[in-house]
Amino acid sequence: MHYYYLSDFKPSEFDFSKVGKSTYGRYIVLYYNGYTACRQLMWLGLSDMSVKYAEGDDDVKYIRRDVAL
Repeated sequence: MHYYYLSDFKPSEFDFSKVGKSTYGRYIVLYYNGYTACRQLMWLGLSDMSVKYAEGDDDVKYIRRDVAL
């Protein structure tokens, strides 16, 4: 199971108290395998979402995924 919540800023640590609560923000904060990751939301629809993340120092990728409902 992966835990996540939305945030207006990139946190340094995952806040488990926000999981399952009504949150908002431009970042999706994820916790998996003991690590916290943060991705900027570019698009969030009813059936899909697009996130932005950096690879290395200069490369930026946009990933579009179907959202399971």
